[in-house]
Amino acid sequence: MEVITLIGADACGKDTQIASLKKYFEGQNKKVQVITIWDSLAEFSSINDKKSLQEIVETFLLKYETHARSFFLLACLKNSVSKIDATADIILLNGFFHKYWASEMAYGVESALWEKNISEFVPSDKVFYLKTPIEQCLSRKTSWSKYEQGLGLFAKKIEKLSKVDFQKNLHANLDRISHTIENLIVIDGSQSVEKVFSDLVKEI
Repeated sequence: MEVITLIGADACGKDTQIASLKKYFEGQNKKVQVITIWDSLAEFSSINDKKSLQEIVETFLLKYETHARSFFLLACLKNSVSKIDATADIILLNGFFHKYWASEMAYGVESALWEKNISEFVPSDKVFYLKTPIEQCLSRKTSWSKYEQGLGLFAKKIEKLSKVDFQKNLHANLDRISHTIENLIVIDGSQSVEKVFSDLVKEI
């Protein structure tokens, strides 16, 4: 089994490239599994009460105190990992904990909280960082979640930021985190979709 992780900021192109890589590997007759944080919430899909799944998740992401939210996200990521199929040839981790780590730092959570709690996560054979300019990310996406806009509860000493400033912090945090990642390969996400995919395949 080979584990490949794609990380990057919101709207950097992770979903597009993950879909292309899945198709590429399946074309080689390999069994591929894509893992995202949302896989951990599959159990909630049958909830049939007054609140939708989106509203339930939004409660955690927007209304919980910052550290409580980080532990919720870590629990979701851990549960997603537990769903890895041992018979798969390729595991593609979409965004995974790096992006949420960077987001939570932008919300004022200490980096050490995440560093301490990721040691037991499945190691990746390769981690690709789709480094895409913030201006390009902002222009690509028209619908941003409240979490991505930085609208969750802030620690008392953290000043509320605009979406652009929050995303700038997220990008800067990802750059900081990237220096701590083993087997990291930086890919220029500002290129065409086709060129980014070509660069990924060359490195694989």
